[in-house]
Amino acid sequence: MTLNDGTVIPMFGLGSNIIAAALTQGYLLIDTAEFYNNEQSVGVGIKQSNKKREEVFVISKWWPTSEGANSALRSLNNCLENLESNYVDLYMIHAPKGGCCADAYQALSEAKKEGKI
Repeated sequence: MTLNDGTVIPMFGLGSNIIAAALTQGYLLIDTAEFYNNEQSVGVGIKQSNKKREEVFVISKWWPTSEGANSALRSLNNCLENLESNYVDLYMIHAPKGGCCADAYQALSEAKKEGKI
C-alpha cells in the first residue's frame, strides 16, 4: 500500500509480544504505540528475530496531549530509545484532536527531515 507521501508499507502487520516469531514467519510490519506500552517489547522482538532493522517496517504513534510539539518530540525520542533504533518508518498522531496537533505535526515533519521518521 502506498501512503500520500509515497511511502510504501506492507498491507498486514502485528502489534503484540509475538514479534520475533511473526518476523521469522515473514510478517514485516509491526504496529506499536506509546499508548499500547509495547515499544520496548517490539524492539526486543526485532533483535530476537535476527532480522535487520531495515527489513522491518515499524509504525508507532503519539497520543496527543495539551503539550503539543514538545510532547510529540519527547514521545518520539522515548519510542526510539525503547525500540533501540534511530528511526521509525512511520510515526502517527494517535486519535488526533484539539488544537495541539498542528504544532505537533510540524515538529514531527522536522523530525522526519532529520531521519528519525
